[in-house]
Amino acid sequence: MMVQNRVKINNNYILSFSMSNYLLYGGGTNLVVSNHQKLFNEHHISYVCVAPFLLHGKKYARFQDYWSLIVDGIYAGVLNTKDLILALNAVNADGAHLLSIHIHHWKNTNLEAFQRITDKFDSSIYMFVHDYSTVCSNFTMLRHGEFCGYGKISEEKCAGCQYYTGSLKNQNEYKKIWNKLKNRMMFVFPSDVALKVWASAYPEYENLCCVIPHQKCIGKYKGNLNNKSSVLNVAFIGSREDYKGWKVFLELYNKEKDKPTFKWFYFGVDDVGVSNIKCVYVDNRQDPMAMLNALRQNNVDVAILWSLCKETYSYTYFECYAANVFVVTDENSGNIAFQVLKNGNGKVVGSATELLNLFDNDITKNVYRFKTEKKTGPQLLLTNDRILECCDSCNLSNAIGEKVINHLKIRSNPLLYLEIFHMKLRKLRK
Repeated sequence: MMVQNRVKINNNYILSFSMSNYLLYGGGTNLVVSNHQKLFNEHHISYVCVAPFLLHGKKYARFQDYWSLIVDGIYAGVLNTKDLILALNAVNADGAHLLSIHIHHWKNTNLEAFQRITDKFDSSIYMFVHDYSTVCSNFTMLRHGEFCGYGKISEEKCAGCQYYTGSLKNQNEYKKIWNKLKNRMMFVFPSDVALKVWASAYPEYENLCCVIPHQKCIGKYKGNLNNKSSVLNVAFIGSREDYKGWKVFLELYNKEKDKPTFKWFYFGVDDVGVSNIKCVYVDNRQDPMAMLNALRQNNVDVAILWSLCKETYSYTYFECYAANVFVVTDENSGNIAFQVLKNGNGKVVGSATELLNLFDNDITKNVYRFKTEKKTGPQLLLTNDRILECCDSCNLSNAIGEKVINHLKIRSNPLLYLEIFHMKLRKLRK
């Protein structure tokens, strides 16, 4: 094949695996990947991200050995596993240093191809656990709308569940890989809540686990605390999935919509098609601060973050926190409930019935008390620079500040043009 181009790469780099091309697809995991790329780039460390090649978001068997390649936030092409290994070997031979391998998700990933790549490089490996997909193929760990519970999956615990057999098979495959790599591997969690759930299923790896939150909170935001209007702005934020609480939010809206004391908002990329719910378009892929700015600009008083699953982190919560929004959440919402109780910026209730009763009686009083107490959130939310610790310690001290350019040689592939077409098409649709 002909050489397509020569991609510039700094002398030190990270090799990162994700579930999809983060330039094309949104979601929390891809937001984390994008933020990591920018952070490492700020310190003159290149970020080489590979993701399973997808067509319109779907995996096709005949493409399972192909990877989309993004280097420092720039789309670089499509390679098969063999050519990816050859390209990385070549850049290493030119003097580049692979500081570490980061795994962000194994969804869509051909694990045999993944192992072929990791077998060729002896760098330390960090697996970032963003959800519970490595515990159960039902990543929300919900059964009949309720949390499945802590502990290992087992026939006793999972009897009758459609996900049990597949999850057990997946776990055995995952553990074979982890046991092979455990002498150079760490598992990184965004919260203590996530670590507790995951480690209860895999206690044998608990000594290889650490917690690094996605963000750090800087300063104090004093806005949105003096507004004590007789009308409360109530919002639902993000993905309109049932497990995120959209159905419960609609139930609340339908019960309270005729009251003049509430105005209703949706913040996200959808048009909800409900006349009295104002839709505010927000896409964090274009601007990481977009949601936070939108919440501040619209003076949101109350956010319903009614996740039914135990959230491992929740960017949405921290955006509300930094906009001084009063958060109402379910006691089973994982890190959301934990942070609300820790920071005192909302109320945790036990059921949808309690939520409805709260809006019938005490929500205004609760919000005004919160504004009076002035429990300010942060002025800024920045990517946690502790992520820089996820490198070989012996090489990191030499990495910061260096900027020796090498070239990653990318060979042409017909799949390249398909992905370029899809990227252009998605831009036109926005």
